[in-house]
Amino acid sequence: MPRPSVWLIVLVGLLALLGASGCSSGKGGGTSGLNGPTNLTVTGDLSVSPYLNYTWTAPTNRIDGYEFEVALGDGSFTKLGQDLVPASWTAAYATFDPAALPENSELRARMRAVLGTTYSPYSNEVRSPLGLKAPTFTSATSVVGGISLKWTNNSSVADAMTLERGTSATYGSTYAWDVIPGVSFGATDYLDSQAPEGGYVCYRITYSKGTKTVQATSDPLSTGLKSPGSVVATPLVEGVSLTWQNHSAGATEVVVTRASGLSTYPSYQDVAHLAPTASSYQDLLLASGYYTYRIEARKTGSAAAPSLPVMVVTLPTAGSLSLAAPVIKSLPPSVMGALDGNGAWTFAQYVNYSSYVIATPSPTGWVTNPLTNAASLVEPKLRLDSQGRPHTVYLRQVMQGSSEMAIVHAWSDGAVWQTEEVARRTLGYSSSTNTITFTLDGADALHVAWSKDSYSATGFEYAYKDATGTWKVESLDVVSPAPGVVYSFRLTTDASGVPSVLLGAWQELYLLQRQGPNAWKWEKIPTGVAISSWYDTLDLLFSYRGDLHVFYTRPHTPYDSSIGSELCEIRKVDGAWTPVQVIGTTGANGSTQNAYFARSAKTDRIVIHFRGPSGQQLVTFSNDVWSSQTLGPYESNRPYLGFDGNDKFYLLQMIGYTSSSSPATYVLYSEAP
Repeated sequence: MPRPSVWLIVLVGLLALLGASGCSSGKGGGTSGLNGPTNLTVTGDLSVSPYLNYTWTAPTNRIDGYEFEVALGDGSFTKLGQDLVPASWTAAYATFDPAALPENSELRARMRAVLGTTYSPYSNEVRSPLGLKAPTFTSATSVVGGISLKWTNNSSVADAMTLERGTSATYGSTYAWDVIPGVSFGATDYLDSQAPEGGYVCYRITYSKGTKTVQATSDPLSTGLKSPGSVVATPLVEGVSLTWQNHSAGATEVVVTRASGLSTYPSYQDVAHLAPTASSYQDLLLASGYYTYRIEARKTGSAAAPSLPVMVVTLPTAGSLSLAAPVIKSLPPSVMGALDGNGAWTFAQYVNYSSYVIATPSPTGWVTNPLTNAASLVEPKLRLDSQGRPHTVYLRQVMQGSSEMAIVHAWSDGAVWQTEEVARRTLGYSSSTNTITFTLDGADALHVAWSKDSYSATGFEYAYKDATGTWKVESLDVVSPAPGVVYSFRLTTDASGVPSVLLGAWQELYLLQRQGPNAWKWEKIPTGVAISSWYDTLDLLFSYRGDLHVFYTRPHTPYDSSIGSELCEIRKVDGAWTPVQVIGTTGANGSTQNAYFARSAKTDRIVIHFRGPSGQQLVTFSNDVWSSQTLGPYESNRPYLGFDGNDKFYLLQMIGYTSSSSPATYVLYSEAP
């Protein structure tokens, strides 16, 4: 008789049915004279498939059909289904739910014939062993260093495990199996660093309990060359020294590849083709800058096996500052950074380009404090006081549709963040970039200056807090006759907290110094022609010993449109102005000429960072002498300069661009030792 297409036995609640005591089949009635089925057989393996195939010999007498019963282990038999198996059938297959079947047991089956209320004797019993639940490979992938394996143990009773590697020279052929030693029971992953190169491998995981075993086999993988590892890039002046470890026995050469920049998606070029035993290389006569290297094992006819990339920055050229090898860090993206006395950085950040936070370091990462409804941060955006606590000033819109801004001071007192309103003003621009600035003096007091009228020589004001804690505002409109236009201004204080304001007018600089409440004196600084737009360098600071340094830019002398501006300094010492000194030449005309400054708290060292014709320049003032050195290629991101409590200089710069929510790549230079 032909085999039926399907006979589906769904074991929903099977364990509960079969585990009930005294549960058995039977409807009563006799068995006299009714022959039953014989020669019941079963084939199939429930550990690898949910199907069991049954066959039997039908009785010669007339019947209505068959009852089919199953039992788990030594449990009682239970009839499956409400309807009889058709009398015409002599073969069928059943589908079982593997999740409902216990491990390390057996499934027993029998059947009998039914005619009306009469039942035949039972057939012989057949048994289907229930093995262990098979494991599953979740992944087998080639990675740097070998082949990464991950699997799941689905058995709750297995107590032993074996991992094997199968090898073959060609795809799909017979594999030679070898046990991988040292993989203990309980492991669910393994990195195979010993897989042979240039062939195919697959893996077999076997779990066992006594004599019962179950296994799973991974898909085959081609094994290429093994990648070099432990790549170390040591920066040199205009060069990089590389070392690595070779893991490939089949490579015919090792190739050093290099990409310019620190991009996540670098474009590599071959630099050197070396013998397969080479483990070091010096890339010399290299342009100062940022690089990403990768070492590759190669062989004709095989895919190259690259190492993990390593980023490196060349050392600066010689100068008065000896800078240690720069460290590349992943830190929060920021618009300003400030260094505390312990060498830790605090950042001012954009959040989704619409709001601002201050991010301070903590043992577990970063703690961010939002600046409520800040429209923009006031230059220089972030300052740390003598205790290393952050301060910032920001503008908050007073009313929708209005240009009036509240000038807000926000700071941490070491436990919580606090805010106070300094004043409310309608400024020339809603942006803080060119209308307002602030500084902290040596006693951690805040000083703020602003211009109410863009580019006008009038409308300048200065704010400070008096002894009663009340904010006072004074006019800075003291220059007479007033210059026609003021493009930018800067604010600083001397060691005793007395403020000075530098005004940059059309080709002229003016210095305002406070003599007392509402009493300011002014003077024109003898600089000659000065460029004082907001996009050119203009700054002033007092040295450790009390000299006033004024920095500005002027056209190159003699004038040449192909040469950038000159970064100049004029110094006031003991009440007299020294001659103008040219510190360096900035980048090409028409580009931003801003320079950035840091002064040590313990000595008269001043460090200036600016864009020079050949890239980033670092100029250092020490022992009354200026010296210059090249850092690397120009970067559009603003550098952060500072000295720690031990008078050690640091420079941190974000490289490239990133989203406000993703870590950024920074280069950190530090003074050696």
